[in-house]
Amino acid sequence: MRHLRRRRRTRGIRRVSGFCPASVRWLSESRSATLAANYKPGARWNTTKTKVDEMVLALLSLTMFEEDQDGARAWKGYDWVAMDRLHAKGYVSDPKSKAKSVVVTVKGVQRSRELFEKHFGKKEPDARQR
Repeated sequence: MRHLRRRRRTRGIRRVSGFCPASVRWLSESRSATLAANYKPGARWNTTKTKVDEMVLALLSLTMFEEDQDGARAWKGYDWVAMDRLHAKGYVSDPKSKAKSVVVTVKGVQRSRELFEKHFGKKEPDARQR
């Protein structure tokens, strides 16, 4: 039975309830102070939403068809919430319809191509790297 009750050894750190080395405590306190000083409610999530919207708009340029002077149509197989935000910004028509495609406005077509080049375009190497 003794072989079943082996004590688990940790590598140089004794695990005791309530044990917190001074360096770890200082690190966590300084990190908390830094986070509290730089806290902006919802700032990180707003940045993430903006990036998601940019990516969805950039990917819409891959599925565009029937382009004319009023814009183009694109398949709407993306997140509904992101499509609603793009509609609120004026890049696409209302995505809440039975149609499987959405109308992308002229402004949306231009912006989607810019964003596609920005995020997915091939970057030319520097002359020094050749």
